[in-house]
Amino acid sequence: MNPGGDVKLTGLAIDERDPDVREAYRRALRARIEWAPDEPEFHPFSMDVREAIYLRFGEEPVAWSWDEARGSGTAAPRRPGVTADLPGQGTFLSGHRRAAGSSHPRR
Repeated sequence: MNPGGDVKLTGLAIDERDPDVREAYRRALRARIEWAPDEPEFHPFSMDVREAIYLRFGEEPVAWSWDEARGSGTAAPRRPGVTADLPGQGTFLSGHRRAAGSSHPRR
């Protein structure tokens, strides 16, 4: 168990074959760690996030979820390994709606 919490993303992985996207990834990686993979020896992908969940247990437990249909909400987990219901939104692990072109949860 990670004391800082864990994130689960649900969505669609998209194979990035566009040469411009692949080169932009290589440039960004090289700028950050001074190394980049050679073509075509790597497999970059984008993720169309449909749902995001953050869980943290311990002294200050947190359960946060987001999906496009319901937006975001928080609840305290009942006990480790059991998910909580978000007030007025049903069980927060349900639902799979597309996040309209976004790879990040909106707040």
